[in-house]
Amino acid sequence: MQALVGMDYATTQYNGPAAGVIFAAPTGSACEGMVRVVPFAKPCTSVPAMFPPNSKISDNLGQVAVYELGGNNGQALLLPSAQSCIVISVASAAQ
Repeated sequence: MQALVGMDYATTQYNGPAAGVIFAAPTGSACEGMVRVVPFAKPCTSVPAMFPPNSKISDNLGQVAVYELGGNNGQALLLPSAQSCIVISVASAAQ
């Protein structure tokens, strides 16, 4: 089961559109998760400053940096696109 979500953000860090996919997939004893895609009009090198405290880079998949988000908040992939950065965050409600 899944749902597509269109979002309009109005925060100090981002103001604009985003998209998400909420899905139900078995993860042990629960089954919830989310993938969110947000385009930032800034280079990917400046995006990690917005992440929760204690976030750290965990891998590089080619030019895509993968971060473990602090506070057990999931993962984020930083996909560079021209002068922008597409941030793809993945979270599971079942921790």
